[in-house]
Amino acid sequence: MIGTGAFSPIDGFMGRKDWERVCKEFKTAKGIFWPIPITLSVSTNVASGLREGGEVALIDGESGELMGSMRIEEKYTIDKPYECKEIFGKDDPKHPGVAKVLARGEFNIAGPREALLHAVFRQNYGVTHMIIGRDHAGVGDYYGPFDAQKISYDIPEDALAIKILPIDWNFYCYKCKGMASL
Repeated sequence: MIGTGAFSPIDGFMGRKDWERVCKEFKTAKGIFWPIPITLSVSTNVASGLREGGEVALIDGESGELMGSMRIEEKYTIDKPYECKEIFGKDDPKHPGVAKVLARGEFNIAGPREALLHAVFRQNYGVTHMIIGRDHAGVGDYYGPFDAQKISYDIPEDALAIKILPIDWNFYCYKCKGMASL
C-alpha cells in the first residue's frame, strides 16, 4: 500500500519518533495527521542480522515472491502493550489485533481508528465524502456501535480533506421503497 500511494504522504515504514507520536497524538513527527502506525516488525533473531543503512529484500511470507527492497533507516523496539492500549483502546489478548501485536509483533488494523485510516485511503484516491455507519470496522463486542463515528469528532477539523458523513441507523423504507437512515 506504500508503493501504490494509499498511505500518501507516508513513503515508508515509520521510525520511532513517528510511531510514538502517531500512537499518542494521531500525527507523524512532522505533524501530519495519521491514525495508525505503519511499521515493519521482525523477530529478534532476524533483527540481529540487520544493520542501519543496510539494504534488505522484502519477501512475501506466503508466496516467497520478492516484493521490493528497502534501506534500513532505523532499528528500534516498541512497547507493544502501550501500542495496543493507544491504538485499539484495549490490551485484552483475546482482541484479534492485540493478540497479533503481542504474539508476532505484526501490526493488525482493527477498531475505531481503522475508520480514520479508511478515510485517508479514500482521500488519497480522490474521494470527497465517506459514510461511517454503525459498527464501522468493529471487532466483536470490544467497541460500541458508534465508536468509529465518535473518534472522527475527536480529530482536528483540518486533519482530513475528505468529509465524514456519520450515519446512525439504516433501514428499508416501505413507503419510499428504498434504503433510508436516521
